[in-house]
Amino acid sequence: MKLIPIILCGGSGTRLWPLSRDTFPKQFINLTGAASPLQETIKRCALIKGISSPVLVCAEEHRFLVSEQLRSIGIDSFTVLLEPVAKNTAAALAYAASYILASEDANLLVLPADHFIGNDESFLDAVKKAGAYSEKKFLVTFGVEPVRAETGYGYMLKGKSKEEAVCSVEEFIEKPHKEIAQKYLDSGSYLWNSGMFIFQASSYLNELNRSRPNTRQKIFDSMSTLKEEKDFVRVSKDFYEKIDSESIDYAVMESADNVVAVSLDVNWSDLGSWDAMHAATLNDLSNNSVSGDVFLKDTENSLIRAESRLVVALGLDNLVVVETPDAVMVARMPQAQNIKSLVAELKKTGRPEASIHQKVFRPWGYYENLKEGELYKVKRILVRPGESLSLQLHHHRSEHWVVVRGVAMVTIEENVFELKENQSCFIPEKTRHRLQNQKKIDLEIIEVQAGSYLEEDDIVRFDDDYGR
Repeated sequence: MKLIPIILCGGSGTRLWPLSRDTFPKQFINLTGAASPLQETIKRCALIKGISSPVLVCAEEHRFLVSEQLRSIGIDSFTVLLEPVAKNTAAALAYAASYILASEDANLLVLPADHFIGNDESFLDAVKKAGAYSEKKFLVTFGVEPVRAETGYGYMLKGKSKEEAVCSVEEFIEKPHKEIAQKYLDSGSYLWNSGMFIFQASSYLNELNRSRPNTRQKIFDSMSTLKEEKDFVRVSKDFYEKIDSESIDYAVMESADNVVAVSLDVNWSDLGSWDAMHAATLNDLSNNSVSGDVFLKDTENSLIRAESRLVVALGLDNLVVVETPDAVMVARMPQAQNIKSLVAELKKTGRPEASIHQKVFRPWGYYENLKEGELYKVKRILVRPGESLSLQLHHHRSEHWVVVRGVAMVTIEENVFELKENQSCFIPEKTRHRLQNQKKIDLEIIEVQAGSYLEEDDIVRFDDDYGR
């Protein structure tokens, strides 16, 4: 039976703030190397012999991030299922399983897009073993042998052994307190719940129909509204938002009687917090994890990450320091799990840094906010080869464009002309304009905005290649 990877790209990763934010979450950020967790996941799947093209489930606002990340590593064959509203993993997987089952039944290898796996060979062996049980109609979950009393992960109680590294599951447990986690670790009877699975599309939907018939029916209703366009698949928000928001563990796995766990020995981490990042990325003899332009002295047991400038740490122990262009976060390592609640408080105060990243991706490329004042804003804009911004105007701002790399095709009302490196142009407010890159290299410009209102909703579009 065909094996199809289902990559779950949802989640905001707020425990990794200020690096990860709603508009640019952790699955798209180069956390541990030269590629993002999503890209690493896709490349790992490609190692499996005979595997099909990936199917990804993501939020509407991240669709262009997903497609850009896949194409940048040479993946051109994929399908993106867009969730009009986030409804947790049970619904996301029902959406994917229903979409696939409309054509054929298949084994689904379900992988979150934001996990770290340190041993590809062991992972492939585990997938092969798990696939044999999926063929027998089992719902297979991947468990990880605990190496510490972790409070940020769910746990599974091992049941009867079926063969080496394979057992039934007696119980699923939510994230425990420290004392309970220590007891689980000491007993040797528990696995970390990795959130990775393999099962047949039909097997999963049958179990969902048994445990949550209303959810299964609402998914069925949503699929009747399905529309496909290029790489993207959409369903109606009116139907999808009626689905209950539940995890697959709670909605299906906890009550199913055909669940088995395959143990993973792959140096796994969900990269869900800064202390988890620290454990996964240690890189010096003093138990530090260091990234970027960092200078340390007499510092140990800490994570220091610099994104845009020099960070100097002197005499630190057991701390997290993360610097980004618009925010710096300093925390004691034991408090790393509480950053999510801190971000929630920042959102309540209306701080844009809580949610919005400096770099914002669009279907044509991205822009990055460099500087902002009361009546001005400076952006760096990158337009991919062959792409085009919409024909648009702004009521409350003028713009000045300076080309720093490539060649821009500029439209200002009825005038169309080329703008080369070190050349510039001015666009008054209430003037129709467009920026295009018709060349084979990236176009990079600096945009200076001036006016009484500089937010992104001051855009009137007349023509747009992306249907916005």
